[in-house]
This record gives sequence, C-alpha cells and structure tokens, in this order.
Amino acid sequence: MTVDLPEFLERGEPARLIPVAHASQKERSAASVFLAALTVVRPFAESVLETISKSLGRRSSLAAFTEVVFKDCPEEDRCRPDGLLVLTTPRSEWRAVIEAKIGTGKISAEQLTRYTKLAAHNKIDAVITISNELAVMPDHPPYEIPPKIGGKVEVYHWSWMRLVTLGTMLLSQADETFDPEQHFLLKEVLRYFSHENVDVRGFHQMNPEWPGLLERIHSGANLHRTDSAVQKTVAAWHQEQSDLCLLLARKLRVPVSLKMKKSHRSDQAARVEADAGELVAEKRLSATFEVPNIAAPIEVTANALKRNIVCQMSVDAPEDRKKYESRLNWLLRQLPEETEARIGIHIRWKNGGNSFGWLPELRADPKKADIGRSGAVPKCFDVFTVTDLGRKFSGTKNFIEELETALPQFYDSVARHIRPWQPGPAAGPLEGEETLADTVENLPNLKPAPPRQVVRQGAAGNGHYLVFADGSIEVETPNGVRLFKSLGELLSHAKRGSAANGPST
Repeated sequence: MTVDLPEFLERGEPARLIPVAHASQKERSAASVFLAALTVVRPFAESVLETISKSLGRRSSLAAFTEVVFKDCPEEDRCRPDGLLVLTTPRSEWRAVIEAKIGTGKISAEQLTRYTKLAAHNKIDAVITISNELAVMPDHPPYEIPPKIGGKVEVYHWSWMRLVTLGTMLLSQADETFDPEQHFLLKEVLRYFSHENVDVRGFHQMNPEWPGLLERIHSGANLHRTDSAVQKTVAAWHQEQSDLCLLLARKLRVPVSLKMKKSHRSDQAARVEADAGELVAEKRLSATFEVPNIAAPIEVTANALKRNIVCQMSVDAPEDRKKYESRLNWLLRQLPEETEARIGIHIRWKNGGNSFGWLPELRADPKKADIGRSGAVPKCFDVFTVTDLGRKFSGTKNFIEELETALPQFYDSVARHIRPWQPGPAAGPLEGEETLADTVENLPNLKPAPPRQVVRQGAAGNGHYLVFADGSIEVETPNGVRLFKSLGELLSHAKRGSAANGPST
C-alpha cells in the first residue's frame, strides 16, 4: 500500500511493522511498530484514538510516518520528531506529531517546547508523547507543560503500558467478527512490546525522596504541600495509580478507571494540590478504583504513620432484612470460607453508631459486633483487608511490590464475591382475572392525618380561632371556617379584604 507524503514534509517514511534501524535506535523502532499497527489494525486504532476523543469513522483513513522532517521549520528549532499521525475524514484532517521515549527516557520541557512550536508553525493540531511514564488520562501528562507553548496545540501523553493494555484487552474480547490477519498482527505487535529488550515497563518504584519523607513524618516534622519531597511523592503516587488501573485491567480483561472528582479531571493542578494536602494533613495516600460489575468501588489507602495498606469497599446492608444478624449473615455468606487475607468488617448503623469485627470472629459469634441498641440494624458494611508492611513501607521498590500484590488479592478475596443488595420485584395479584372495578376497590385508603396540636385559642370578632403547633391558624368567618398556613398569610388576607371594602366613612 502506497502512502503519499504530506506536502508540508520535506522527508519521511511510512511507518513500518518491521523497521530497519540500528540497535541503538530503539525509540525509532518502537514508534514505527506502534504507528504501523494503528494503520493496519483498525480496531486497535479506534481504541487508542478514543482515549483522546478522536473518532475513526467508516469513511476515515489513518496514515503514519516516521523520521519526518518539516519543510517549514523555525531555524532555531531544527528537529526531527519520531513520527507523524494523520487522521483524514470527509470533512477535515487532524494531525499529530509523535515523540517517543523508551526505557528510562523522559520527555524534557525543552523538547516539548520545541515540538509544540514546530506544530504551531505548521498548523499541526497536537503533540503526543509516548514513554514509560504513566498518566491517568492522556490530557494529564506526567510532566509539567511549560507556559506559553504551542498556542492551540493540544498536548497528550500515552504510556507504553497503556497502549499494550488496550491491545491486550482488545484481543481478549475478540470474537469471530475480528479479522484473523489483524488479530495475528496485533498479537505479534504485543509480543514485540512485551520483550525485555524493548524495555516497556510499568511503574516499579517510588521517588528517591520517599524514605526521607517518611522519616520526617514519623519524627513529627512540619510538612507543607509545596515541599519538593511532597510534590514528587504525589507525582509518583499518581503514576502508581495509573499503573494499578492498567495492572487490574490486564488481569481482569476489563477497563479499570480511577474515580476522581470532576474538578480534578479538568484540572490536574487541583488534583495534585488536593492529594498533597491529604498527605500533609492525614499522613496518607489514597485512591479509588472503579471496576465493572462489582458491588462498589475499591478504596486503597497507604497510611504512612501505621505503615500499612488498607483495601476497602463499602456495601449497603439489605433493606428487606429487619434484624442485625440477618443483615450481617447476608454479607458473611458471600465471603469465602477459606482465605489468606486478613478481612475485617466495620459496621455503620442506622441512626448512628459504629462497630467492628474480624471475619473469623464474626463467623464464630455474630453478636460480637452488635451495639446492643434495641431495634438497631446495620446501614452499611465497610469490608477491608490490612497489609502491614513495617520497614518495607519505606522501601521504594518494596512499597510498590506490596501494593501491587495487595490490591489484586483484595479483588480476589473480597470484591469479586460480593453482590450488592437490590430490592425484590413488586408484589401484586398477577394471577387470575381482576376487573377495573376490583382494582379501584382494592386501592389503599388514605391514612388519616395525625391530630394537630393546638397551642393557642380564643375569640376574634363574632368567631373563634385556633393556633396550631405548625404555625397554621384556623379562623371562623361569616363564610365558614378558613385555614391559613401562617400569620403572614392571615394578615395578607385581611389586608386584601380591607382594600376591597374601600375606606370607611
């Protein structure tokens, strides 16, 4: 298939699935394989482009080039991006410059500035960076975007692991409609990126400041959200959040997302500030993960003071069970009898109150967590596991390894077993024949209103009045008894009546 070189390029090669490049040019090879896969495996391209809100319609086409050199390039910014992506629709053309890093390579502010300036100069719509750095969303890059760059040029970031995860999920859900040749090609592409020589990796260790920051926390030192160590720790935590989403997605073959406030989705700086504030004030890092088809989101908290990791989900108690033990047993029956996880249950009660018990203890004696209040029933169950790390908590690699073990274990031991309570179907006389008259006759009678409390009464003119506890007033008039909701309504009525009668003579 021949692809014409865009007019604005001086040089460039169509992206190739089997690139010929020197062993030292891993980034160029990786970019070529990925971009070529987009052009030949349409479902993969659709899945990838969807992450940046671009649609590959039936009449759209996608072209990709590597080793591109632009004809019109600012003299001070001679540069050669790793690739160019061109999405053509019947009405428009969208273009993106691609810059890729492999291994420990990172996108620098200087590079980003040059490429956005180049893009703006050539009416390129976006700059897309690809590296092993992770981002929770493509428009939340894991690096600072220098001010005054690019004008209207969009900046996106994909991690290699996100792209591999998208491909993995696509193949795991493929059915007989998936083109066999495209299936084969995509699987080979994933095999390429999974090879250790390509050096595609997830997030595997916290920032170097992590151990020192924990020492400051345990010594009681004052922390500020703007401290460099705090900011770098939050940045590392955000990358690990993204990696945990991808880890679960690959294991479960379903999309897993991070639950965030709407304001944090639109403003990355606000998200960083909020998480830095939580670390400084509460001495903890937290995240909430949304997994399809489970009872509730999974909350993960790393407590720096206790040096532990807590995974938890909150489940509403069944409303159709009227006693404490029946509500608790509804939950206990769903949890596995044998598990290595240390599972605890916090019970939140209707009308206030909390209690707690470990799973084995509650199985042996459900009354252990009863608060002993007559008629009290649980409102919600917080089911959790605790992983105590001790000294491992401060290890930059150990912390990540334990975290990436604790979350999948919680899913396997707790989350996948619990089904949320749902109200049963409405009861009704569906058997036999019922006439319309029968239906009307069987309608429930209106319950009588409770008697109102009279707080004051007396005579008014030739009539009588009553004042009730809710503020309403009942007054006898020549035309019958009138009920007013408040004194203000009564005075307004009297004023209108006086005006209607005209001035006295």
